[in-house]
Amino acid sequence: KGLEHILVELYDVFDSPKDIKLDRLPEKFVMKLSNGSGTNIICRDKSKLNEKKIIDEFKSFIFKVKANLGREWPYMKSEPKIVVERLLEDESHVNNAVNDYKIFCYEGKPEYVICISDRYSDRCNHLVYDTQWNKVQVVSEDARIDEDAPKPENLDEMLQIAAKLSEDFPFARIDLYSVKGKVNFGEITFYPWSGYMEFEPAEFDFVLGEKFNIRRG
Repeated sequence: KGLEHILVELYDVFDSPKDIKLDRLPEKFVMKLSNGSGTNIICRDKSKLNEKKIIDEFKSFIFKVKANLGREWPYMKSEPKIVVERLLEDESHVNNAVNDYKIFCYEGKPEYVICISDRYSDRCNHLVYDTQWNKVQVVSEDARIDEDAPKPENLDEMLQIAAKLSEDFPFARIDLYSVKGKVNFGEITFYPWSGYMEFEPAEFDFVLGEKFNIRRG
């Protein structure tokens, strides 16, 4: 797609937990499964990590993926890899976390953006916006709907990227980060939250579903 410039720097890839070698890695990084969810280790100080504990933790992560608790059948034959990337940080946010922009796209057309801010803190919030950055009155994950997330300066660029990455699919959620004006790629998923995310009002499920064109033949 010609978007190599948004990829986060890749430090290393391990084929299995037993291959993990912390001495090959920098002081800060993110370690995660290539096909996992919630299977991340965020390292801000490598000296505080225990290599054996990390290996054991990834063994349990891989078991969860093979069990496929989210029933996401296309991932079943995907061989898990342990990926190590540069840690994205934004000093202006709680815990140096970066805002996560999850863009819901239908056949290449972005429709909604869920902004997750101040992640991994008690200030974490999930707010839903349309593509003009008008807040949608929908609550998920105990969101504080009375608050606002500032419109990212590169929103148009993120929407263009999301459109390009999603144009081949009936639906895809494109996850992007914006750090100091630079767009970074997160992931593409066809199963947001394994389909278990609850919205209030519940009718928002139907709003999302009505945009999904199931083509036949």
